[in-house]
Amino acid sequence: MKDATQLLGMMKPAKNDLVDFNKQLTFDFRKNATRLKQLKDQLGFTTHYAKLKSGDQENFIQLLAKFKTNMLADTKTEILTQGTDQPHRPYFGLCHP
Repeated sequence: MKDATQLLGMMKPAKNDLVDFNKQLTFDFRKNATRLKQLKDQLGFTTHYAKLKSGDQENFIQLLAKFKTNMLADTKTEILTQGTDQPHRPYFGLCHP
């Protein structure tokens, strides 16, 4: 029961971070629709984002896992170079250093 309560407690802030990240990614790659789709596929947004917005816990966990696994150093650098500001974006704490 304690684990479920902890998950719910961290779900809202992490969900907000993922929503912000999705918006920023969409804005930063708006001129390159092909790459935007590739990144959203790679990071789990294509499969899990819509259900995340409805509060589905399983999709929340799957999205976080895929995001963490697939946010490789070169992907992170590409996203940062495109315009995302790392110090003000807590979602990068979800992935590899």
